[in-house]
Amino acid sequence: MTKREKWSVFLGITVKRPDGTKLLKRKEHAYVYHVISSEYQPDKKYNTEKKACIGKLASETEGTMYPNENFERYYPGIIQSLQGFPSPPLMSDTVKAGSFAVLKHIAKQEGFLKILLAVYDKKNAVKLRDILFFIITDESAVFSRYEAFMRCHMMYDSRIMTDVAISRFLSSVITDENINKFLWLWNKAHVSSQMVYVGYDSTNFGCEANISLAEYGKAKDDKTKPQVNLAVAVDQKDTTPLDYELYPGSIVDMTECECMLERMQDYGYTKVGFLFDRGYYTEDNIRFLNQKDYDFIMMADEDTLFVRKLIEELASQLRHDASLFFLRHDVSGVTVQRDLYGKTRYFHVFYDDVKASYTRRILNNKIAQLRENLDQLLGQKLRKNARLDSFTKFFELKIGEHTLRKGKKETQYRILESYTLRHEEIQKLMDGYGFFCIVSTCEANCSAALEIYRGRDNIEKFFRSIKWGMDIHALGVHSEQALAGKIHLLFLAGILRNRLLQASRTIKQETGNKRNFTVTGIIDQLEMIECTRSAQGSYRRRYALTAKQKTIFNALGFTEAELDQEVADFNVRVTH
Repeated sequence: MTKREKWSVFLGITVKRPDGTKLLKRKEHAYVYHVISSEYQPDKKYNTEKKACIGKLASETEGTMYPNENFERYYPGIIQSLQGFPSPPLMSDTVKAGSFAVLKHIAKQEGFLKILLAVYDKKNAVKLRDILFFIITDESAVFSRYEAFMRCHMMYDSRIMTDVAISRFLSSVITDENINKFLWLWNKAHVSSQMVYVGYDSTNFGCEANISLAEYGKAKDDKTKPQVNLAVAVDQKDTTPLDYELYPGSIVDMTECECMLERMQDYGYTKVGFLFDRGYYTEDNIRFLNQKDYDFIMMADEDTLFVRKLIEELASQLRHDASLFFLRHDVSGVTVQRDLYGKTRYFHVFYDDVKASYTRRILNNKIAQLRENLDQLLGQKLRKNARLDSFTKFFELKIGEHTLRKGKKETQYRILESYTLRHEEIQKLMDGYGFFCIVSTCEANCSAALEIYRGRDNIEKFFRSIKWGMDIHALGVHSEQALAGKIHLLFLAGILRNRLLQASRTIKQETGNKRNFTVTGIIDQLEMIECTRSAQGSYRRRYALTAKQKTIFNALGFTEAELDQEVADFNVRVTH
């Protein structure tokens, strides 16, 4: 900006010349200066001033001036009060473009958008898509801040809905018919001859509303509330969510297996198995699965006698045989066959030396802290109700019983006289660190079994995002339709989020950077891609993509040209 342009920014406006300013005349013009600071020079016996030009004199008799942009810096608010504030536009002057553009690409690439348009009309599909993108990007299903959020994002609808409007919209659009239609079309597009695994989780959702599905059962969180249970089916190949089932909270999870199996067979799947965590590793559950001849992969409970003995048998081999190490998973593993309640099963035993070392360090720190506490108690009277459970697990305590006689009165008290470390018990505990075991019905090597089971990670993330990451730990619904709608909405969001999860895994594997490329990290990087409104009213990118953003684009098959086209389409939407 030239000097002439700088002082002529507000040339059409005159303001009162501020007191204390000084004039400097140059040829036929007089310029107004603001005194920033003044310093007395003793040797020269005068003041030197640091000044800044804030405009040009308009009328010396009226005391007015033409301000430049420096005027606003030293005398803020005066010019704006004369000009007045324009009405705010629908969209912010700076909008985030990366996350929404990429999510639209994913929705189109996965065939998701096509199915969404087959179920809902175009206008409703666009609204629904914006809501899903909000849920994924903001990691929240609470719509109270939807308006403020969408104003700063490159949305696809022509207007921003309020949270009340969203609630009405979802109630009218997400019907049982549309839910079933979407699930049918989605599964028909993903039917595979490969094994499809249904993931179960005993996690349930507390619900105080008068909903028939809400019943009392084995709640993990709040046992005072009735609950609703949820099962999710995922594709073994890429953990894409395929189907889900809501069922009453009082139903034992295993009895729902048959219902889910029938649903998957109706879609056309011929091979269906189940993924279970260690909470299902009980004799009753395993006998039930054996009786039904269901395929399953289950995390075994290391505390059971059978699994403990199996780990002890294989521990030395897993610790020292380098050929058993799987670089992809950073663990060592071996597979053995054993009888499990009448049927031969495959036990995949793993050893994670990093986890073992970390857990041992935690235990050592805990023991050191307990020892310090015991040192302070040595020789001291123990309180009558003193609890020593936390010490007796790791230390053998010698406590002396004493009697204090005062006249005819006798008082019994205890003193901690000494303590010794339980070396054998602690060593046994440490020897078990880092081991875990997976049991399966199908023959597979260790790496394949672990890869399949870790596909359950997406199921767990789905449940976790529903309960915690999306702010509905307790379901804020008051009808069965609202419950079905909310879960369906989060299921749809889970489909798109899974693609980000797969990209995250790909990038971590290729770059070795496991910290910066989590799903949240990817979203954060995409959120940094912004467009700014120009003086002509159109939006454009001002900065090039970073190396991290280019890596994410490559992993998702998205290009910079596609991003710029999305920005161009956004300009058309906001200007018409």
